[in-house]
Amino acid sequence: MENEILNQCPICKSQAWVIRVVDLYFALQGYKPEVLFKFSLSKTKKADLHKFLTPPIVERQLIWHILHPDILFGTVVSVLAVLTIFLFWDNRPWINNLYLVGLLAVTYLLLRKRLVSTFKNNQLMRSNLREEAARKADIWSSAFYCDQDGIVFIPEDNKTFTLSEFSSQLHFN
Repeated sequence: MENEILNQCPICKSQAWVIRVVDLYFALQGYKPEVLFKFSLSKTKKADLHKFLTPPIVERQLIWHILHPDILFGTVVSVLAVLTIFLFWDNRPWINNLYLVGLLAVTYLLLRKRLVSTFKNNQLMRSNLREEAARKADIWSSAFYCDQDGIVFIPEDNKTFTLSEFSSQLHFN
């Protein structure tokens, strides 16, 4: 009973034209097209809904932004040392190439403090971005769309949005 009240549109007080944003988005994607049968949506309306109701995204991170610099450096130096030894084992100039690896290690040790502090700052920033993305995903998954009024509403917060307002709240804040 309580769930039915939450699904009521705050403007028209109807449940007949109300659908969860998640269900509508995946129906527009083609996963559950039978959900769209109770709505009379034109192609342009479907395109607008698909554009404005997209879920929030989390940007992918490059591997060197995720792994600690010590791990990356250790991996690179180990690979270089092993390749140098195995490629030049017969010729014996591999000892000269190991000097290059040693020079690389000294350079890293001199720059390590700066690299680690930059990594920690970026890690904190990524953590804040993840929390913000989780908050936006919660908003998106708890929202409903009323086709009769053309609004998106969040029943728990008693907030209503136009499609463009809802999209800008998820993607541009």
